[in-house]
Amino acid sequence: VSTQSTGSRHMSSSYTKLLIPLAFIAGAALIGLVSTYRGRKRLTKQVRTIFRNQSELVNHLEVTNYITKKRVKEAFLSVDRAFYVPSLQAMPYVDEALHLGFNTTMSPPHLHAVGLELLEHLLQPGANVLDIGCGSGFMSACLALMVGPGGHVAAIDHVTEIVQMAENNVRTGNPELLSTIDFKVADGFLGYPDRAPYDVIYVGAAVPEIPQALGQQLKVSGSMLLTVGPPSQVQNLILATKLDNGEIDIKSLGNYPISST
Repeated sequence: VSTQSTGSRHMSSSYTKLLIPLAFIAGAALIGLVSTYRGRKRLTKQVRTIFRNQSELVNHLEVTNYITKKRVKEAFLSVDRAFYVPSLQAMPYVDEALHLGFNTTMSPPHLHAVGLELLEHLLQPGANVLDIGCGSGFMSACLALMVGPGGHVAAIDHVTEIVQMAENNVRTGNPELLSTIDFKVADGFLGYPDRAPYDVIYVGAAVPEIPQALGQQLKVSGSMLLTVGPPSQVQNLILATKLDNGEIDIKSLGNYPISST
């Protein structure tokens, strides 16, 4: 399945195999996002601003229009990034990617905000969510807060140490969310059928092609958000929604340069 820079396409959800057997590209999806979407301001200056706490960081994301919705703001304020960054990194409140080890990065806060804003209408209390490439656990925690105690988040990664890190971070920063999140070691290209179908699938790693198995695991009217394209090149931000007839409506939200780190 190919994607286009504008408009939308459909593909069948009756899959028998993956498009191609490719491993996930470690690292955060959407890195380097420029804001052609919904009027968000471009963050192009190579100037590092270090905020003193989570509240200042969230205020920055509001001023730059990355956070516009109340529920997204509340989630961000409730998940302190200081508990989710590697212990050796002393600047958790910087709007930039951070290395987690194992060839993996933690997305900049504004990219997490973009994902939550796009999916907010589906992240309602009781929703079922799949978080692929759980990384630091920050996004898993935000998703869990938004779906509430009656919802569920399956947080997966193919690297055992990353899954353990994410779970430990949540245990330290937001232990009350452990009853909502299941951390599992799994191949993201295959999704996690044990908890399917999902209202939301958030893919926190860039992929060369849309994995077919993920479309099978979406509920009707459910959506997945991911970036598609070769590593270290311009990639396409995709919002894919399952229609009543079982087809997947693929909307391209624009092309974005992705960092190689």
